[in-house]
Amino acid sequence: MLTAAVAAVAAAYPLLYAVVALLRMDYPFELEWLEGGSLVQVQRILAGHPLYARPSLSYVAFPYPPLYYYVAAAVAAAVGPGFRALRLISFVASLLSLGAIFDIVRRETGRTLPAMVAAGAFAGTYHAAGAWLDVGRVDSLWLALLLLAMQRIRFGRTALSQAVAGALLCLAFFTKQVAVVAVAGCALHHLLWRRRHAPALVGAAAGGIVAGTLLMDRLTGGWHTWYVFRPHGLLLHRLFTFWWVDVLPLLPVAVLGAIFLLAQRGQDPEKRRFYATFAAVMVGTGLFGRMISGAYLNALLPACAGLAVLLGLALHEAQTRLPPGERRAPLEATLLGAVLLQLVMLASDPRAQLPTAPDRQAGERLTARLAGLGATVVVPSHPYLAARASGHAHAHAMAIADLLHLAPGPVADALERDMRKALCEHRFSAVVTNGTWRWQAELLRDYGPPLPVPELGDAFWPVTGARTRPSAVYIPRASGANCIG
Repeated sequence: MLTAAVAAVAAAYPLLYAVVALLRMDYPFELEWLEGGSLVQVQRILAGHPLYARPSLSYVAFPYPPLYYYVAAAVAAAVGPGFRALRLISFVASLLSLGAIFDIVRRETGRTLPAMVAAGAFAGTYHAAGAWLDVGRVDSLWLALLLLAMQRIRFGRTALSQAVAGALLCLAFFTKQVAVVAVAGCALHHLLWRRRHAPALVGAAAGGIVAGTLLMDRLTGGWHTWYVFRPHGLLLHRLFTFWWVDVLPLLPVAVLGAIFLLAQRGQDPEKRRFYATFAAVMVGTGLFGRMISGAYLNALLPACAGLAVLLGLALHEAQTRLPPGERRAPLEATLLGAVLLQLVMLASDPRAQLPTAPDRQAGERLTARLAGLGATVVVPSHPYLAARASGHAHAHAMAIADLLHLAPGPVADALERDMRKALCEHRFSAVVTNGTWRWQAELLRDYGPPLPVPELGDAFWPVTGARTRPSAVYIPRASGANCIG
């Protein structure tokens, strides 16, 4: 009975996730407030412009590597403009991640139930990890590539298979650079314990990263490295909150299972070393990502995936070690009950992740108003809305903020001067902000006072990420300030 309950709950989570993802795939507005920035970058590629270029008021790239955006552009060329292509890639990648998790545990244990538990546990963290798996951002693709690489490392027995794993790690890096943690961890694993295959894995991963970087720099005049290798600040207090706030309340049984699994003696040494490395890589990547200043819950995805795999493996290991006879049944019931409790703890209301009809209607009303605000309307936090309403492209507020904060210097100073001058000269037919903006003083001087956005009512909030939306409209004043200097 308990076995059937565990299997049913584990199977329900991937199915429920797939339903939610499919229901919101064609929503024409952002699910998360930076998703529109990804769309703008894909549209830029489709228009034949370089993904990385000198920052300007019309475009500043996000500080991510290029692979996701080029793949999304290729898909968008086939399925059409809008968010569908971006979300489709993330959805398919998330299915690959679920498949890789299931396959790793199934091949390791030879059983289906532990594999179902692993895949179900990961799908169950969907809400807690930011409801991010199907969002049009880089995360799902890089996680799929990482898990597929780990799968090849574990089960591949030839130099070619390890070269494939290295190539997958390289692709993961060119999707999201936090994959450097996995590259380092897997390289160390091979250099210590699989030296025969170390040249294949390390050569493919490191060689691919170096070659790809040189190629992208050549194509973009060096701007690729300028954006992608920009250092980020780390929040040291998250060394502790990662465990006590993010992980342990969410996956306590999985953490205990991981400790139990890795502490077992008598296992195949190669298997034990691999899963110790796997745990360090997956959880370590999640910890490192969560420590980055500005990181959201999506940074937990690799840790959730890694702990889900270890939970499935721990279930199998514990079952094989149960004593025979009368004591086995109650101990097995306790074990399955703990796993069932872990799965039930992940439950959440899926309706919270679905945009509503009022959200869609509010977005349409806002787009109509933006279209009436002139050909150069600027929506700093949602440039895709400005492009959709007027065809006028401009840089995303978050991309500009990252640049000014993380890359101070002549380029950032020039952009700052250009923005102040543009506001002073009334180059924008209107500015629609989400609240206080970096250039709020200039905006109030040259454009104020703010007008409300009643078209949105109580709707149009993103279903994940920062809770923010357009809230104020600024129209140029009749006479501008002295813009000299």
